[in-house]
Amino acid sequence: MTPVFGAESKGEYAERINESPQFIKGRFRNFGAKRADMTFAKMPKLISESNKSKIERKPKRKIKWLKRERAEFEEKHTDDFRVTWFGHSALLIEMEGLRFAIDPMLGQAAAPLPVAVRRFHKSVPLKAKDFPELDAVIYTHDHYDHLDYGSVKHLKNKVKHWYAPLGVGAHLRRWGIHAENITEVDWWEENTLDHLKLISTSNQHFSGRTFGGRDKTLWCSWVIEGKKNKIFFNGDSGYYDGFRIIGEKYGPFDLCFMECGQYHYMWKENHMTPEESALAFTELKGEKLIPIHWGAFTLAPHSWTDPIERMSHTCEEEGIKLITPRIGETVILDKYEPKTKWWENA
Repeated sequence: MTPVFGAESKGEYAERINESPQFIKGRFRNFGAKRADMTFAKMPKLISESNKSKIERKPKRKIKWLKRERAEFEEKHTDDFRVTWFGHSALLIEMEGLRFAIDPMLGQAAAPLPVAVRRFHKSVPLKAKDFPELDAVIYTHDHYDHLDYGSVKHLKNKVKHWYAPLGVGAHLRRWGIHAENITEVDWWEENTLDHLKLISTSNQHFSGRTFGGRDKTLWCSWVIEGKKNKIFFNGDSGYYDGFRIIGEKYGPFDLCFMECGQYHYMWKENHMTPEESALAFTELKGEKLIPIHWGAFTLAPHSWTDPIERMSHTCEEEGIKLITPRIGETVILDKYEPKTKWWENA
């Protein structure tokens, strides 16, 4: 099997998966065993809806993202919380003297075939091969729009440690990451990155890089707690009661990264609408919100700006502090000033 598909856990790694409370009858499960019924029988209807739609699913013009240079990230900042968004869910975070990436999908195609699901723009603000040294890379699940084979190949000699849900480590090991540099986590497990707490929390989604590999690896969200800041990274999730539980257990949060795109009624169990993401944010007890999972790929039959337009409208109505960086822009959390809605003129 070609390397891009990854690998399946064997031996001691498979034994640990079998011990997980989330692993039932050979597959990982959501709370209440909720699962999207995405069968091939539904695909003709979805394709028909997409073809009839006259919405702008991709930008007509090239998005004006900000090109960055490696030299801009050489200095480690100990005082400010800084985050740079690379489109979709890929982030570079500088937090209390540590630098780490979350779901750094920096490739051109969010699919195993390079001609499928292409990125809106031909490059990213900073290519994986040009990234600075990283203290860690953190993953939420193994879908192609979050875990990218090419990005891992370019990053692997720059990263001290890798954190991923159960089963995802098998992909990383096949791609050349040493086992001792990988920590695989189940829900509610706590690890440390220097003085930061990394807590793997639940979400409602699914996994798999092959048709036969669905739900063989776990999916998760993350709570990252430092001495000054506490953040939450949503990953991918349908709306469910877990946000309230996480908020009560670990909130409040200074900043939440919430998915707001790639939704459709056929897979509502797995992806939230912008309005649901805003509701989840309030249940998490968040202070500021950065919307992710949009702006780079077409993975659902809505316009490419619909997620951010609806999220902006909802946050205005609800009084939520929304941060909307341009792709490639670095936000200093305590110094951010709202700017123009860049996507309107992208």
